[in-house]
Amino acid sequence: MQANMSAEQWARQGLQELQNNRLETARDCLTHAIEAGYTHPDVFVALGHSFRRLGQVEPALQHFTQALKLNPRHLRALLGKAETLEGQQRQNEAAQFFSAAMKLVPDPDAIPADLRPVFMRGFELIQLRQQSLETALDAQFPEMHELQANSPRFAGSLDMLLGRTRPYYQQPTRYHYPDLPQRAVYDRSEFEWASALEAQTDMIRSELLGLLPREAGFRPYLEASDETIRLRDSALVNNPDWSAYYLWKQGELQDDAKRSCPRTIEALQSAPLDHLTGQAPSVLFSVLKPGAYIPPHNGMLNTRLICHLPLIVPDNCGIRIGNDIINWREGELVIFDDSVEHEAWNRSDQTRVILLFEIWKPELSVRERAEITELFDVLAHSGT
Repeated sequence: MQANMSAEQWARQGLQELQNNRLETARDCLTHAIEAGYTHPDVFVALGHSFRRLGQVEPALQHFTQALKLNPRHLRALLGKAETLEGQQRQNEAAQFFSAAMKLVPDPDAIPADLRPVFMRGFELIQLRQQSLETALDAQFPEMHELQANSPRFAGSLDMLLGRTRPYYQQPTRYHYPDLPQRAVYDRSEFEWASALEAQTDMIRSELLGLLPREAGFRPYLEASDETIRLRDSALVNNPDWSAYYLWKQGELQDDAKRSCPRTIEALQSAPLDHLTGQAPSVLFSVLKPGAYIPPHNGMLNTRLICHLPLIVPDNCGIRIGNDIINWREGELVIFDDSVEHEAWNRSDQTRVILLFEIWKPELSVRERAEITELFDVLAHSGT
């Protein structure tokens, strides 16, 4: 090697020596490169590996740390530091750096081939740490079912800590109102009108049963023409497996519903329906046929709550809202924020029907509701 080599040449030579497992020579060349002003993060990573493989732990950690100062998202620096810490039995610290690296490459297929064994070791270490934590928590909180009943938010925090669940947030597709509480599901006892509506379940079901034989007013819930912009595929578009009979549609009370379901319409007058020009409310009998599945999706607004009054519910029918899985029970309202991701299924051999309607979110003041209503008047008249 020439004493008058440039910094870049020293770096290239050092990388070659490391590849050939000539570790001391690699260390010296890479040190010369850095001293000559070549300070790319890759050089610090390579020098870190030279020291690590020579058994010199502290300088190895120092050079991986320097690479991360230059580029905090340097995948190979994160993994190099993780491997070094793991070799020193500093498992908690190693797991943190392995986890950070995994967040940079969420798709396993995108992991470079030479790093896959390292990723696998990291994954195994994280799993062992997770199992150890789970054992400790189970010992401290042995009656998880009681915890879920008496302190559901704390129980939920443990599930997230252990990676059993993840947080879900409001993600409306059209209109987002800021600073509203992130609640997925509401208890029906919070709404003073709910019990009176539930008491009329049999009457509402009787009006529904008058509609089902003729089926004429039922349309696929998702309808589209060849001219409709569709940014995602859905097997339910124009599919009667998920169909609807509208009482109100995009804020308009339907003439056929006034004739066929007058008592249901009257019963809903006690609920604070969110009247928005050209948008809301939508009130409908929602039909989900045997075997139908509604994939995960988010609603259009976070200023409303969706209410389900189950009318005909066979076994093996349910809905997931965020982390909450609910099996409908006839006559018991389910009230939730549909801007949180949700999905539903009918795994039975019979049809499921609910009355679906929407109400104002209770956290909105009278003034805020009026302002939102005025906004949607403007949007409707502008064609937006």
